[in-house]
Amino acid sequence: MAHIVPSISFIKILKRHLQSGKSVGYAIDQSILEETSEFSILVQKWKAQLRKTSQQDSLPVETHYQRALFEILRCGLDGAPIYELLVDLEAEMLIEFERQWKNYLERLPLLLSLPLLLFFFPAYIILMFGPLITQFLLEVQ
Repeated sequence: MAHIVPSISFIKILKRHLQSGKSVGYAIDQSILEETSEFSILVQKWKAQLRKTSQQDSLPVETHYQRALFEILRCGLDGAPIYELLVDLEAEMLIEFERQWKNYLERLPLLLSLPLLLFFFPAYIILMFGPLITQFLLEVQ
């Protein structure tokens, strides 16, 4: 889930620069400078690799959303209009983020009950049966 949020914030910054009339290359560079995350470092590596080889095959992307973003950016660097594509991609990423967030929140009660079962429940059992066991042992002796 955390890998989606830096991508979304990078797209927001990139869209803001594109709206102000800057070129795609300049907007990418400024977005890299403004967004300080691992994803912006990945974009910086991608851009450096694109300058050298014009390929992006060996780049370690985590999701198909990041792969789509890199493809859109490559098309933008080639001169194609990308603003509408970025808007669509951002909307899809927000929907996916909401889905993952809701899934995490649905699992949260189970995750929070595990420490109760592992630590508190045995302690309560000891508190309940401890006096009974000591009384039984005293009577047996």
